[in-house]
Formats: sequence, C-alpha cells, structure tokens
Amino acid sequence: MEIPTEIVSQYMQYPELTKDNVLLFLVRIENISQSDKDTYLNILNCKETAEMARFRFQKDQDIFLISRALVRAILAYYSGVDVQTIKFAYNEFDKPSLVGNPSLHFNLSHTEGCIALVLCRSRSVGVDVECLSNKTRAVLDITEDCFSASEQAQLAELSDAEKLPRFTRLWTLKESYIKALGVGLSKNLGEFSFTFDDTGQIRFKDDKPYEDVCSAFSFYSFTLDDHLVSMAIQDELRKWSVYEVRPMYCCEKLDLDCTVVD
Repeated sequence: MEIPTEIVSQYMQYPELTKDNVLLFLVRIENISQSDKDTYLNILNCKETAEMARFRFQKDQDIFLISRALVRAILAYYSGVDVQTIKFAYNEFDKPSLVGNPSLHFNLSHTEGCIALVLCRSRSVGVDVECLSNKTRAVLDITEDCFSASEQAQLAELSDAEKLPRFTRLWTLKESYIKALGVGLSKNLGEFSFTFDDTGQIRFKDDKPYEDVCSAFSFYSFTLDDHLVSMAIQDELRKWSVYEVRPMYCCEKLDLDCTVVD
C-alpha cells in the first residue's frame, strides 16, 4: 500500500542535517494514535511485520512498530530513499547501517513510554534511554559485573536515595558509548568509567580504547519527564539539537538542560 501524499509532504518539517551537527529525535509513545499506528503498519516489510507479531503483549508490539516507523521515516527523508524500500546491513555485533548510504550514522533506543533515535553524518553516534520510574534497587546487583572500580566506589558513597538515579545515568552513558562503538558487549563495561566530581561535572576515561576507533567522544545526558537520555558522539562534536516527533506527521524542537561529559 502506498503512503498518502499528504503525509509524505510533511517530511519537509524535519530539520537540516549537515556534517557538523547531530539530531536527536524523541517519541513519546502516549502521543501516538491508533490512526498513526495503522499508517505505520503500511511501511513495515514482511520480515518486520512477522517479527512484530512474535511479541506477546500489545505494548511491546507498539514499541516495535513505532520504532521501525521512526527509523524508516527519518532515514527516508535524509537519504532520499523511499520509506518502504530502505534496506539495512549489520556488522558482526548486529549494529545496523543504511545500505547505499553508510556515512549516515544512526542509533536507536527505546524503553517504556519513549523511543530515541540519534542521527549524524560521518560520525559514529550512540543513544540510550531509560524509564526512571520502572527501575528498582534490584538493578544495583549488577554493578560489580558492569561498572568499573571507580564507578562502584562512587556509588557506594551515595545515600540510598541517590544510588538509583546515579546508577541509571551511568548505565545510559555506558550503553551510549558501546553503541556508538558498534561492538556490543564484546567491550568490557568495566574498562571505561564515568565519574562525577564535587561540582556535579562528569569525566570520562577509557583504559582500553580501540586502536581503529577515534578515542575522542562527547557525551550528553538529560531528563525528559520520567526518562533519562544519554548520547555518545564521536570526535567531540558539540552542535546538536533535540526534537519531539510523531513519525511522518510532526516535529517540534525541544529546549533542554543537559549535562556535558568531558
């Protein structure tokens, strides 16, 4: 089925993407109507439709559907490829790239209530989003396996009320980094650290950086309602902006307070 022309024409609402900036698109799932989802079903391919059907719960099917629609709609606009014919290639760690346009870098993350897609030309990027309200203290049990010694030490010094928010921020930062690298969990999470100084500033250090990957990264972290979002951007690029979208329908710039990691 073809996508209605009145929807395609609204692609022009998306902002400009150059080699010198990064765009982050956020979707609040509660703002997506059933009519929107019906449209999104038309742009999934057969494999994606079958994969969506394997999810048992409707909320998981919705996240899958909206995520795929977001990726397809955004990449179609910035690559000039038809939204229904976009094809992806995957590296050995399952990180996707756009067939025919590998310099258009993107990364996707989703959690309960929110989906994030970061986009950049010629630089690796990674993003992670987590819902703050659905985290329990049980997640702290994985700190020894996933955090560096310095990160564990800093968590140990915090009050019980402070531990969970700090854990979530550290987790999203670490996830964004390994996603930008595109190496999955082959990278030991304890080999690199994000530490907080007395002023609240965050510092980054990778004890075992990859030789064939630029070691200079910029990191950004902010909250949106009940969600925490962190980004990793290669080459210390600091010009970026955030937009809230209903894929294929509207796009609005957000002004956010953000923590910068040095």
